[in-house]
Amino acid sequence: METKWTYSTPDKADDIEMYVANEVTDKYVIGTTIRRPGMMSKKMTYYVTVFGIDEGKKLFDIPVSNDNEQLSLNNMFYDSEKNEIVLFGDYYNLKDKAGIGKSLGFYIKRLDIAGKEVNKKLFSWSDANPLLTPAAKQSLDKGYMNYAQKVLRGS
Repeated sequence: METKWTYSTPDKADDIEMYVANEVTDKYVIGTTIRRPGMMSKKMTYYVTVFGIDEGKKLFDIPVSNDNEQLSLNNMFYDSEKNEIVLFGDYYNLKDKAGIGKSLGFYIKRLDIAGKEVNKKLFSWSDANPLLTPAAKQSLDKGYMNYAQKVLRGS
């Protein structure tokens, strides 16, 4: 085995960054970059960062949230049928901290391979409540974070 390419964050970066590769395909390395303004800060900003597998070129690095929404990023996967990236996470009031405050529900967002948002749907906890087990309902009442372990394609 030999190294094909590497990536490092800039030496002079102001933020603290952590990159997690969520999925590797024959074309892409798709992952989450979490940025914090400092070591003691609890404010986290979530980004989708995608590299081309062959040359390691960063294709895009975009924030999950915009100025009108407060989103965390819990998981993502590559939809090879549509050539899109599907994001899952919780959504919050704008004044709350993603990943810290109690979420209002979860979202599913789809991005094309250039990083442009194709679709987004929000699901409030009251929408999902009838489908949850009693243990899941109790954990949400305590403010625990939703995390999608596996996603199955449906209609």
